[in-house]
Amino acid sequence: MLGSVIDVFRLRQYFNVVTRARELAAGAIDDASFVADARRALLPLPFEDRSAPPPTSPFPHHRPRALAGLVDRRIAIAATGGSGALASVVGVARAFEERAITPAALSVCSGSSLFGFPIGSGMPADEVATFVLGLRPRDYIDVDVAGVLRVPLQAGRGFSGVLRGEAVEAAYRGLLGDMRLADLPIPVYAPIWDVDHNRLRHIGPDTDPDLPVARAVRMA
Repeated sequence: MLGSVIDVFRLRQYFNVVTRARELAAGAIDDASFVADARRALLPLPFEDRSAPPPTSPFPHHRPRALAGLVDRRIAIAATGGSGALASVVGVARAFEERAITPAALSVCSGSSLFGFPIGSGMPADEVATFVLGLRPRDYIDVDVAGVLRVPLQAGRGFSGVLRGEAVEAAYRGLLGDMRLADLPIPVYAPIWDVDHNRLRHIGPDTDPDLPVARAVRMA
């Protein structure tokens, strides 16, 4: 009896239940947070923007200290997806700045594009952080209500997500202007999924030099 209770495979099942319960709870919290942000984007209350303190840089003042062994080295930053968690890319950029290193290139995907493209424009890490911290829900959330309603009728064909992406593009156009991928002082590359042709594409200054950076953020 005791042996069957402490059997390693049974213990694994118990831990799996705990893990799945935690994942379910985390997902419910994330969903509730998104719904709250969507409400603020669609129906903002007058006091909400006034109640938020102005954003400040999370980084302290620093004096660059070069590393002799890396002076002549070409070092790139490669980041995966992961939504807002990829704010860590800003921390990596800051670490580069503290060691007087300019990345040779950046490779971003999904969430990391929100931070990688501004860094590629030459913007200091603290300015990128301050910009992102200052974004309001209406700056990045624009629910595609019509698209969601058409999903059952179209069996999901052509559906690219709950958000249209126009809000994000407008916010980054306000930050970066009409800068195009070919104008980036630090080349930035990103894989994207072309929902219209159901294939993977790679965008960058070599393949899409005239693509506006703000549009690239939206696409990635």
